[in-house]
Order: sequence, then structure tokens, then C-alpha cells
Amino acid sequence: MMILEKYNSISFIGMSKNAGKTTTLNYFIDKTRGKYTLGLSSIGRDGETVDRVTQTEKPRVYIYAGTIVATSANCYKLSDATLEIIHVTNINTPLGRIIIARAVTDGYVEIAGPSTTYDMKKVISIMYEVGADRVFIDGALSRKSLASPAVAEAAVLSVGASFSNDINKLINETVLTYKLLNIEKLENVKVRNQIEALKSGVTGFSNPESGEVTNMSESCLAIFDRNCDLVYSECNTIVGKESYIVDKISSETKFIYTSGALTDTFVDSLIKNTGKSCSVSIIVDDGTKLFISNENLIKLTHRKIGLCAIEKIDICAITVNPFSTQDYTVDSRLMIAALKRHIDIPVFDVKGEIM
Repeated sequence: MMILEKYNSISFIGMSKNAGKTTTLNYFIDKTRGKYTLGLSSIGRDGETVDRVTQTEKPRVYIYAGTIVATSANCYKLSDATLEIIHVTNINTPLGRIIIARAVTDGYVEIAGPSTTYDMKKVISIMYEVGADRVFIDGALSRKSLASPAVAEAAVLSVGASFSNDINKLINETVLTYKLLNIEKLENVKVRNQIEALKSGVTGFSNPESGEVTNMSESCLAIFDRNCDLVYSECNTIVGKESYIVDKISSETKFIYTSGALTDTFVDSLIKNTGKSCSVSIIVDDGTKLFISNENLIKLTHRKIGLCAIEKIDICAITVNPFSTQDYTVDSRLMIAALKRHIDIPVFDVKGEIM
């Protein structure tokens, strides 16, 4: 499987509940058998027989002997596969400490890994240290943040009929999600370096209005001029300050950076209150920070307002689940054909292996 040859770590994310993400994960786990030593964890809980949100039956996660698993102490006890503990971390969760274990036998497992990106990166590092050469991270309930390159090299996006019984809406929303997650990387080295310095807390900037020097160790908002020089920054995000930030944009503004979410509220304000000559580029950490509609994405394109990311997410495949928990199905062949007209990556139904 070419995807497994290309990437050492892959996260699995879903458009919604019952998107077929666990079935997709099992499909990929099966493809590693006999070829790679797999490390496996999850943000959130997965592998239980009944979905705790919808109360519907769901597929369990099945692993093979030799697989390295990072899960909570409580879920370790509930797994059918025999697991040998090889490391106990200092990462605590509501379900107990995160344990690193190796499967002695094949079987079903329940996985509940760390709840933060920071802790997940630590867990991934440990799994590599104890012998994993491929790592899969299973996301939970639309946790698209797991697609972040800070967690894995690539992501597989699962979409299912449970998202909508309108196949056109299903296709349109999937294409939009792919476009947003897949925005291009910021190439301007000067601006990148200044943003990294702000985020690391190495650099502060004197606010011309207050005279205070801000240190951007966490939330960060910054504006750069045509010379790519930093002209404004503060410890904040755009959310809740949309009009205030738009007022600071001038004909000299080249880039706006936010470490937080970019929403339709800001886009609406930007388009409404700036002239057509405004051709700024908006920078986010990665595509998981974008929460904008297709209508506004089109408006930004028409206004030549760019979107780019500090780190590009590599969506390496999309999987399709034609079955809904509401007792209706869609034609997976039709879905796949429609998506392939817009998306140039593998799109397939893992259950029927329809490519």
C-alpha cells in the first residue's frame, strides 16, 4: 500500500460520528500486518462495542500480536488482546495513566490515549523508541485537530452517509473540508521566522497604543506590512475582536496571522469593511483552524485574499461509508466518482474496496 510506504505516522479523522473512521482504521491496521511494527493510540476513547454518544453498535478496533498500544489504565484492563506493559507514562487522564503496552496475542482493544496534542506527541515519541516504525492515531468525534502536522505526517479523512442524507450536501461539505484542511504552506521565510519567534516567546512587540511589550508564548495575533515587517501584535486571537482587527488593516497590510480559529464572522467583517484593493493573506497554524463556509471561501478567492498555513496538512486519502445509522444508504460509487472530480487523492470505500 503506497500510503504506508510514504508516511510513518497517520491520523484518522471523521467528518462526523459514524463516518466509518474505525472501519477505516481497522482496514489500515490489517494492511500493516507482517510488514510494519505498528504503534496505535487515540485522542478520546475508541474500541468500545456501543457508541457512548449515539448508543448505536460500532465496530471494535482489532490488532495483531506485536502491535504497540498507548491507552489508559482502565481501557488496558478491558481489552480482549493480551497486552504486556512496557512503559507507564506520567500522563494522567480521567481513565487512568497512559500505559504503553505490546500485544502478545491478536484481539480487540479499547483505546483511550491522551487528550492534548502536546501529550500525544510525547506518546508517539515513546512508541517509536520502543520499536514502532509506523504510528496510527485515531481521532474522536470530529476532532479534526488530529490532522495537524504537529501530530502526524498525514491524515485520512472519513465521510459517511450519517453526515447527511443529501448526497450533494455530503459531497460539497467533504470537498470544502478537504480544501480547508489542505491549504498551502506559507512560503515567506521572513514572516515565518517572526511568527515562530512570537509563538516561542523569544520576541515581544511594543503595542504603539499602550506602549506595552507583549510576549506571545500562547495565543498570538500579528499584522505585517508590505515589507513583511511586524507592525502590530498582541496576546489574543481574532475571535471576538473581528471589527477591531479589521480597523487596523490598511493598504500597507500584507499578512494577518492568528494562532486561533478563523471564522465566518471575521471573513464577513473583512470583506464588508475593506476595499477591493485589499489583497492581504491570512495565516493560520494549519487548516484545522479554518471554520469558514464555502460561500466565504469563494468570496475570499474573488477578492484575492489568500489563505495559507505555517504547516501544511497532507490529506493522503478519503474513505467513504455509504451506510447511515438512520437506516438509509447512498451509492458509494456515485459518491466516489463525484469526489474524484474535485479531489486528486485516493478516494475509496474500504468495506467494498471500491476505488
